[in-house]
Amino acid sequence: MSEDTPKTVPNKGQCSTSTSSMSKEPELTREVIFILQELNENMKSQKERIEKLESAQYYDEEYSEDQFYDDDGQSFDEILQENVSPNNVFRNLMERFSYYVPVEKKVNDDLAKFVNSSFRNELSDDKINELLKEVHRPENCEALVKTRVNREIWRLLRAQVQYDDNKMQSVQELLVKAASNLTKSVDKLANSTENPSVACGKAIEISTYAIALLGQTYRTLT
Repeated sequence: MSEDTPKTVPNKGQCSTSTSSMSKEPELTREVIFILQELNENMKSQKERIEKLESAQYYDEEYSEDQFYDDDGQSFDEILQENVSPNNVFRNLMERFSYYVPVEKKVNDDLAKFVNSSFRNELSDDKINELLKEVHRPENCEALVKTRVNREIWRLLRAQVQYDDNKMQSVQELLVKAASNLTKSVDKLANSTENPSVACGKAIEISTYAIALLGQTYRTLT
């Protein structure tokens, strides 16, 4: 070797860095392989589950047909399609934020007209007084009476208070009269010794009076 040729001295720092990087590469490779293996196992497991579900449609012993339908007989596929449908989403929003009053099935048309008229139209004072005179409470229903204010105290009240008290007593009288008729109607249906059709007819008549009185109660309050 010539004396003029420079000797190459290894860089200790460079060697150690290169050695460290080489030692980390196999570890990183192992981690990547492990993750890929886990993904593969998960895919296999998912595939097996799908195959079992598909085989269940042919009445496999491990599954029954009922597993694919809800209590209302609707398939899970149909439920899934409904849940992701935009129309279904909009309908749910409308039902959630709209003002909706639940109702029952329709009643007799003539009865409905009578109820609507009773609650929408106010009767004359003469007609109301006529209704009130025809209704009497059962003897053993002592609570069905309106509250009376002591006259001496009442005279000391201001005019507006007297007006409000008169209105409240009118409401009370209408309510107790309606309650009296409803009580008699129920008793007629439950305990009458008459022919059932006759008892039912009388109960209906008594109840219609109660509806009319309740309608006027509503009109008085509004």
